[in-house]
Amino acid sequence: AGAVDEQLRRERPWREAGTVSGALAGIRKQYLEVRRRLLAEQEARAEEARARLTARDGFARLTPDQAHQVLLPLRKALYDTTPDQTTPTLVELRDGFGPRLQRAEEEANEQLDRELSRAKEGPVSVVRVEARLHGREVKNREELKALLAELEERIGPALDRGERVRIV
Repeated sequence: AGAVDEQLRRERPWREAGTVSGALAGIRKQYLEVRRRLLAEQEARAEEARARLTARDGFARLTPDQAHQVLLPLRKALYDTTPDQTTPTLVELRDGFGPRLQRAEEEANEQLDRELSRAKEGPVSVVRVEARLHGREVKNREELKALLAELEERIGPALDRGERVRIV
C-alpha cells in the first residue's frame, strides 16, 4: 500500500505505473481473502440463526412452503455478492451484517409465531414478552430471586391462559 501511495503522490503518477503492479496484485489478493472470510462468517452466522429457528418447538410441523416463508428473512439478510465484487464495501460487510441478521431473525421468529397460530393441527398462541434483562446487574441471591419473581409475574399470566411465551 505504501508503494502505491508513493506512486500516486508523484507529479505524474501514470509514468512508471507498472512498477507498482506487484503491490497492486498483493492488495487485490488481500482484499479477496478478507471478502471471502467475511462472506464465510456471514454464512456461518446465518446458519446459526437458521438452526435456532428450526429448533423452536413447532417448526417441524410447518409445511415446506411455511418453512420457506419463515426462513426467507434470513436468506434476504445475506449480502448478494461475491468475493471479487467491490460492493458492498468491506466495512459494510463487516459492520452491517450483524444488525441485518438480528432484524431478520426477529422477523423470522415473528413469522414462525404467525404460522404456528394458524396451524391446522391445533393453533398455538405464542406471545412475546420483553425480558428487559440486557445490562441488568444482579449482586446477590436476593436480587436474583426478585428478578425471577418479576419474570414470573410478567410471563405467568400468559402461561396460565395456555399461551406459549417467546422471551425477547
